[in-house]
Amino acid sequence: MIHTIVMAVSRFNEFLFLFLMLIDDVQIGRDEAELIKMIIEDVRKGTEVVNGLLLNAIDVQVNAKPFEKMDNLCNCEHALEVWRDGTANSCLTKLNLENCHLSYLSEEIGNLISLRTLNLSGNNLSTLPDTIGKLSCLKDLSVDNNKLSHLPSEIGELDSLKTLDLWGNRGSKALPESICKLVRLQSLNLHACNLSHLPSEIDGLISLRSLNLSFCHLSHLPSGIGGLTSLEDLCISGSNFCPYQIVSVAFIACVSFT
Repeated sequence: MIHTIVMAVSRFNEFLFLFLMLIDDVQIGRDEAELIKMIIEDVRKGTEVVNGLLLNAIDVQVNAKPFEKMDNLCNCEHALEVWRDGTANSCLTKLNLENCHLSYLSEEIGNLISLRTLNLSGNNLSTLPDTIGKLSCLKDLSVDNNKLSHLPSEIGELDSLKTLDLWGNRGSKALPESICKLVRLQSLNLHACNLSHLPSEIDGLISLRSLNLSFCHLSHLPSGIGGLTSLEDLCISGSNFCPYQIVSVAFIACVSFT
């Protein structure tokens, strides 16, 4: 059985769209073979002006050089190859690796200095590399539904972070104290994280507006919770502590127990 990859290419301004189709039992003639060679060459040239590309879980060998100007990469479990040399993709602002079966994240992630959105949801990550702290432009980080047992202390160096989604990491028992340095953080989702306690200096999260602690099995809240003066929404459904423990947080607009 012959598997042939047929590529159709069309150009619109500076954008190039590449469509891949797997076809079984196809005999390729000489003329078709020459045409495919021409298309492949055209694709190679076209990648130099690609602004965004969707590589949906396909097994490809990637030369990072032509992709230096790309700012959006989605759903490619082989994306690690794109920045392997440590210099490519300095323009990348959005990286979506949701459900890509990743069991580790390369330290090279720290080279994506322009990254603003990083989605690692639905993988098998047990930790994040220390170099995650180099992503000074990162605003949204999603690592929900993984197998995280801990976070590196460098997470506290993400000065621009506004949203941190960690729900469903049932192996997580505690958060690093450094997380309290995230003064721009507005939303923190810890649903079903099985935490034993929260950082004692949680009041350092001065911009926090939404905090989800549902089904975290916490037995108490730290006194610092009363210092979260920007907090508007607090979800504590499935918790083991009594409601009177949040009386000090009188400025909360919405508290959910169910």
